[in-house]
Amino acid sequence: MGGVFRLRLLGPFALFAPSGARVAIPSRKSVALLSLVAMARAGERDRAWLQNHLWSNRPVQQGRASLRRELANLRTQLVAADAGHLLETCHSRVRLNLVDLIVDVRELERELAATGGATSAVPDELLEGIDLPGEEPFEDWLREQRLWITEVVGRASREARARQTPGVAKDSGSAAPSCDDAPVAMHVRPSVAVLRLSSACDILADAVGEGITDEIGVALSRFSTLSVVRGGLPPPAKCADRAQLCRELKVRYLLEGGIQRCGGDVRVNVRLIDGVAGEQVWAERFDGNLAELFAFQDRIGEAVSLLVDASIEQAERQKAVHGPLAPDDACRLYWRASALLRSFDRDSIVQAARLAEQVLDVEPDNAWASSLAAFCHAISWADDAATARARALALHEHAMRHGGNDPVVLGYAAGTILALSGDVALADHHIERALKIQPRSATTLFWGGWVDLAAGRTARGLLRFEAALGLHPRSGVRPLALTGMGLCLLLSGRYDDAVVPLLEAEQHLPGHGPIVAARALALLGTGRRADGMACLQQPNAVGGVTTIARFLRSAPHVELLATLLAPLRIEGEPNARGRKVGS
Repeated sequence: MGGVFRLRLLGPFALFAPSGARVAIPSRKSVALLSLVAMARAGERDRAWLQNHLWSNRPVQQGRASLRRELANLRTQLVAADAGHLLETCHSRVRLNLVDLIVDVRELERELAATGGATSAVPDELLEGIDLPGEEPFEDWLREQRLWITEVVGRASREARARQTPGVAKDSGSAAPSCDDAPVAMHVRPSVAVLRLSSACDILADAVGEGITDEIGVALSRFSTLSVVRGGLPPPAKCADRAQLCRELKVRYLLEGGIQRCGGDVRVNVRLIDGVAGEQVWAERFDGNLAELFAFQDRIGEAVSLLVDASIEQAERQKAVHGPLAPDDACRLYWRASALLRSFDRDSIVQAARLAEQVLDVEPDNAWASSLAAFCHAISWADDAATARARALALHEHAMRHGGNDPVVLGYAAGTILALSGDVALADHHIERALKIQPRSATTLFWGGWVDLAAGRTARGLLRFEAALGLHPRSGVRPLALTGMGLCLLLSGRYDDAVVPLLEAEQHLPGHGPIVAARALALLGTGRRADGMACLQQPNAVGGVTTIARFLRSAPHVELLATLLAPLRIEGEPNARGRKVGS
């Protein structure tokens, strides 16, 4: 039969022939299978991924057989309706022929793009009335996709309204940011005032210092992690003066410094001060030449903004770990939770989740806190896994509702999806949004590396991990970034290279199961079987292997892992579901 078929996923599921007749798909698993493939970016899915989402509770071999049977039955039904050409399969992939198939969700995206956010109608719920009891991965995927559609339509509609508002520039190059792109107002976000860089007695140096101050202020304002205000001249070097200035400007930190000139050479000294405590947090010196003034300003703005953001984040965690903890101190509660998470042990992560949820008692709309708590629940190894999973998803939805355009929130959201074995494409979507908002974010690049690793994109994953550590070498997640690098190298067959970052990671977190397991796998790949076996004898090492296996979504990488482990005769084939610990 010639013509185009139509697949309706918004509202009750239906497949229509070119004549308008409905094609009967009686099996709920077949409906779910078609939907999973149709919603993929390229219209195709890995067989192992489909098996994990539709037969997650069955042994691997039995799940593969079930998928084969379901595909065979589905093909029979499609052939009977002259639609057999829509479904294409091979030994590793399942694909839909999107040339001859119109999918309403894809049409919705095109409509939003073509009309600038205006839609003909509010879309119905995705796969209305469809559920697969007991198949948590599918239920999680469905919940995530429904949330994603709501976000896309809502954001597009708000942007369309903003463009229609008088006084708002319509040129995309000069348009003011919409309210969605503005930072979420939260007391847990650190505040810093940028004071003017001045010279004692040099008018030209003063003018150069003012230009550099402007550049630093602009660069810092791009960070969603900071609340930035512009101050005036720095006060005399007395703690009391700085404390008073902090109270007046309503900030915690002051960025100040001076500038000196000798002919065409310029030296700039910059200091980050905790004005409340009267302590210097960070200082740096920059040398340049007036002949290349604009390039010098750009270099200082970029370097200072990155260093200030990283230094303030580290200082907030250090302060929060010590001293009393008041139940209404949202700032200290959040940053102590953030510090505890980076301990990467079960008790600390459970406590971090509890503290982050206490923040919500003080600030109910705090998306940073709910996204952090969601990730903690997703990796908490809770005795009641179903309850922890449900809580993680509820907090994830809360975070996306109140901070869906904040890079911090989007990073934790992507991590939560990976930890719950959710849809990698949705996690990837979160990372791309975060990088569009803040391209040079070490945190977002870190999360993006894990998304790439899960999806099998080891080359880009390695670049992202390296870039994240380059931007923030002293990051609190450095051992996990090194682990990600090691796994990217390992899964690319570069076993000797993989051992190096994994050894450093293990120095930071001795005995951490996934790190030890990754190093054992790398050693096995090099042929050093005895050393690999010695690693696997360490506590939690075999559990670490299972954790890595659960995290991977790429069939070739899962097969590589099985190949490395095959000679060891480790009982129990790792299931493809589960959590990735401590990202």
